[in-house]
Amino acid sequence: MSKTLPFVIFFYISSFLLFLSSNHWFLLWISVELTTLTFIPLMNDKSKTSIEAIVTYFLIQAISSILLIFGFLQNQILIKESQIFNTCLIALMVKLSVAPLHSWFPPIMAKMSTTPMTLLLTFQKLQPFLLLFLSNSKSKLFFLFVVATCVMGSVSNMMQNNIKMILAYSSISHGGWLLMALWTNKSIWIIYMFIYFVTIFLIWKMFIPNLTQAYYKSNMKSFWSVLMLSLAGMPPLIGFYPKMMIVSEMASMTLFLMICILMMTATIDFFIYTRTFYMSFYNRTAQILWTNPLEEKSSTLAFLMFGMLSVMVML
Repeated sequence: MSKTLPFVIFFYISSFLLFLSSNHWFLLWISVELTTLTFIPLMNDKSKTSIEAIVTYFLIQAISSILLIFGFLQNQILIKESQIFNTCLIALMVKLSVAPLHSWFPPIMAKMSTTPMTLLLTFQKLQPFLLLFLSNSKSKLFFLFVVATCVMGSVSNMMQNNIKMILAYSSISHGGWLLMALWTNKSIWIIYMFIYFVTIFLIWKMFIPNLTQAYYKSNMKSFWSVLMLSLAGMPPLIGFYPKMMIVSEMASMTLFLMICILMMTATIDFFIYTRTFYMSFYNRTAQILWTNPLEEKSSTLAFLMFGMLSVMVML
């Protein structure tokens, strides 16, 4: 793999350049598939778990690609636009691991090494999001996917104590916010996506490759905690501002029910990242964060209920 790695990376980058320069639906579809095919070799670390992840990922992407090309072909035989977009939308939601089509994503994340895991959290979601960005459609299915994604991502994350799984369900939850940003204001989506990419790559670069060693350094603990709280959207950290802008846009559109749902799920996310912050500072090593279950279940439930009640009172 070491000899072929430069060629794989070259074709991986080339597929993104092809996507950005394409002006026809077929070329867009080809570039998405090239990205998938060049990403698969990067997943392979010659372990049994990585092979299982590769097979699962390939099958899921193949199914979603068939749906996507079917939606594009419908456009050529002049079927109603709403039907076309709904078919393509479902295919893209599978690729984005949006709930309730997300069940394949966390198990694959758990079986991957850190570098392909980071790519799966970031660049592998970029092209499907850009296709939604270019679609300029306001399908009502967006609301269903946003609610399901935020709720499932946050609630499922409460039961996780593994960093990879926390990041997986966090990605699902952030996917709901990104979909809402596409609906409300695409400029906010660009800002949100950029901040999320930078945060994930900082986590990968500074902590995950040497996670155990990093946790024994107080300055590393502090920066890790800042990244976690930024992902949670805690003010005045940078991750708070795109969420604030999304809520502001939703308020101007009088989407108050959606605001209530997203704020309650954001409260759950805040608790999850605060829990990680607590473990990093109170003599919990990286190995415990990676594998051991949390024990404070009663305090978890009490904190969650208090936080959700506080949000409801404020709204």
